[in-house]
Amino acid sequence: MHQPKLAKLLLFSLLLLLTHIASANAIDDLKNDGDVKRFMVVWLEKTYKIKEKDIAILPADSLFVNSGCYEEARKMDCKTWEKADFNNDGKTDLLVNVAGNGFNRNLMAVIDNGNNSFKLLNIVRKNYGLLPDLPLAKPILINGVQVLLYHTCPGRHFSANKKSSPEKTDTLIFKFGNFVEYNPKPATVAITNIHVETTMCFGKCPVFKLDIAADGAATYSAEKFNPETGVFKGTIEKEKLTQINSLINYIDIKNLNTNYDVNWTDDQTIKLSVQFADGSSKQITDYGMQGTYGLRYLYQIFFGLRAGQTWYE
Repeated sequence: MHQPKLAKLLLFSLLLLLTHIASANAIDDLKNDGDVKRFMVVWLEKTYKIKEKDIAILPADSLFVNSGCYEEARKMDCKTWEKADFNNDGKTDLLVNVAGNGFNRNLMAVIDNGNNSFKLLNIVRKNYGLLPDLPLAKPILINGVQVLLYHTCPGRHFSANKKSSPEKTDTLIFKFGNFVEYNPKPATVAITNIHVETTMCFGKCPVFKLDIAADGAATYSAEKFNPETGVFKGTIEKEKLTQINSLINYIDIKNLNTNYDVNWTDDQTIKLSVQFADGSSKQITDYGMQGTYGLRYLYQIFFGLRAGQTWYE
């Protein structure tokens, strides 16, 4: 072989190797349940302070057989854990069912942020006073788009032999930093104002009001159980404002229900009002703050603004 051709071949091989090294992560190396457990122990201890003795990665048969939705799990071909690229960044992410003594079985996604940094997301909704809704999930592709088929397998009421919530299937997608309902045709309406207010609960739920204008100018009234108390002004950072507006449009908030409520008591209510540039508006009252995955994430962002934003009295 001529020297120039050999040099080009060696250079090409080196580039392929470097590309593989650059794109590989710890999740790529996971081969079996033991590998997954060792990986999850590190990140669950770091993120949630859960100890190794309380963490278990169970084989699929033992994991799903007592869930009440075993036939559905078989039909969906659910696994204990699976790899996928949920945020389409070329890095491998992980979907894993984690069982343990210290907590209920959780369905978690581990998103690779690069540089050996990972974001852990608990995909199961809260369910106070009830046994948890047992999740079944399967990464699938829809027209080349990575999504998550999510089936709720209802838990049981502690005090009565009844299901905690209806059995249903959702298609979720990782967008804007979390999982929301997949929408192939999101809305594109300009938003002029957002108003949020929360109520008391049986406990120390944060009570506050938040108004955000189209240009990001915001007023934050912190009443009880917030980092500070008082009335504050500020400007929502452009990136965060874009995230909020894009999420509202993606979940097509105009076509969501106006009222949501959970089937337990003493929880918090959030009231959300969105004004649009076309003169229309949308109001949502959500007792328990579990209306949809998209709404749940939107509320999480609003709550995060209280301490994650610069405010002035």
